[in-house]
Formats: sequence, C-alpha cells, structure tokens
Amino acid sequence: MGDKIRALYHIYFFLITLIIITAEASAAPAYRLNAEYWFANDTDSEFQSITALGADLILNRKNDDRITAKFGEHHFSDKTGDKDFTFGSVWAGKTLSDIFRLEGSISPYFSSFWSPVFWSDSLIITPSRQYRFELSNARNLVDNMGSVRNKYFFDSYGISADWVISPEITLVGAYVYEHISDGNDKSIEIGKVLYSPESYKWLNLGLFVRNFNNDFTSPFYYSPERYTETLGIMTISQPLFNDKFAIKFNGGAGYRWTNFDNRFTGNANVRFKGWFDNHWGIDLSGGYLDHGGTGAYQRWYGSVALLYAF
Repeated sequence: MGDKIRALYHIYFFLITLIIITAEASAAPAYRLNAEYWFANDTDSEFQSITALGADLILNRKNDDRITAKFGEHHFSDKTGDKDFTFGSVWAGKTLSDIFRLEGSISPYFSSFWSPVFWSDSLIITPSRQYRFELSNARNLVDNMGSVRNKYFFDSYGISADWVISPEITLVGAYVYEHISDGNDKSIEIGKVLYSPESYKWLNLGLFVRNFNNDFTSPFYYSPERYTETLGIMTISQPLFNDKFAIKFNGGAGYRWTNFDNRFTGNANVRFKGWFDNHWGIDLSGGYLDHGGTGAYQRWYGSVALLYAF
C-alpha cells in the first residue's frame, strides 16, 4: 500500500508540473525531434544500450520550460543472457519565478517478466545568484544484469546546495540517501570546490570528494560497505565553426579507498553538439571510467543523437 501511495504522489506531482507548464505558456512553442542511441560496456562483460525516438515541446527557451517525451528499448546483457524493456518517458520542467523551478518525470517500463514504473521530481530554489538549493526524489533501476534479473530498484532522496563565493569560486555540497529494494541502505556525501578563472572562460578546475556507505555488500551490484574518493577535475568548453557547434571535455583523476582495496580512479568524457543549419543537428558523446588500471573495473560508454528542429 505504501508503494502505491508513493507512486500516486509522484504521478500527481508530475501532472501538476505538466499542467502548470502548459497553462502558462506565453509564446508560440517550438518543436524538436530526435533519434538516439546510447551504449555502455565494461570489464564485467555487462552491456547496455538504449535506442529511442524523442520529441521536445519548448514553451519558453529562455527559462527552459519544456516537455520532453521519449520511447524506445532498453537492452541489458551479460554472459548469462539478456533482458529487454520497452519504455516510455515524459519529462517536464517549469520555472515558476526568479526563485522557484519544478521538474518531474515518469518512465513506465514494459517486459514479459517485469513492468516497473520509475519517476523523478525536484524543486530548485535560487534565492539569489549567490545561492542555489535543490530537493530531489527519484525511483530508478539498479542498472546491471544481475539486479535486473532480481527486479532491484532504488528510491533516492537528495538535497544539494551551491554557494558562489566569488565570480571564480563555487562550493557545492550534497547528501543523498538511497534505499534499494533488496533492503540495502546507502548514504552518500559529496563535496566540490570549483574554480573558474575569469581570464580563461573556457576552463574550469576543481576538487571533487565523495563518500558513501552501504549496509551490506551485494553480490549483484557494486556496493562496498565503505567508499571514499578524491579527484582533481577539469572542464574545457569551446565553441566551434562560428558558434554553430560546441565541444566540451570533462575529466578527473585521483584515488579511492574502499573496504576491498585502495586504487587509482579516473574518468573522462567528451561531448560535441551543434547545428548544420536551422533544422538539422547532431549530439555526440563518449566517455571512459577507470577504477584502478589493468585488471580492475573499467567502463566505456557513448551516444549519438540526430536532431531536427521545426
């Protein structure tokens, strides 16, 4: 009964967001279509892919008031076999005022063995340019083959705060609590210090620290009882071809400590997005995660999307 009430609440929250965003549309909307493919592969022989068609209804470009719909297939596989879901997803976001913004989504999944419904909702509060707060709640899939086979999902509850100390320095803190359907509980603390030199608008540097604890270690998904990582991070953004395209690189390198072992950790990803003309565009991305070099966990992922704007 508790799960049904929670699901009804999230559907209600999403519908309220949807009603507000459509009722307050002040200009002729813009439309965008896309076809996308995403994949991830790792050294545990886990493979995932998403193939989807989507559409955006942009009601206010300046405030990012929009409704995004998507449907497609989510595929999972490993050495033991594979599982496929057909899914639909609707996301809506609305800036209510200079201070408040609502976002929500709902994503039903369908298959012959399990048909769960996932969701997310968040309230973003920006009382001034110096401060930003976010309250969020979501239900999602534990996204590997062993967890899918066991029908595991998790509920998350989060709070985050950004403090712009100066035009060049921002502090970010976040806390997330996750409850996994197998009974495991996870607490996550995140801290970031970001430095954006005014002389180099294309560059951002920072320090990232994350700590989390699980009640127990599951054989089906990565869940050390203790985990701490510290990384130096860097972002480089650059417009290209008369601002028609842009490229963005994110990378980080550091060290992690767990109750299993202590190792180097690093990640890198790049995104290239732009428009060939007033209608056709492309969005490409790819990334790599390394949890310790040769013999340790590594993951590769990428996506491609073809865009069409009316």
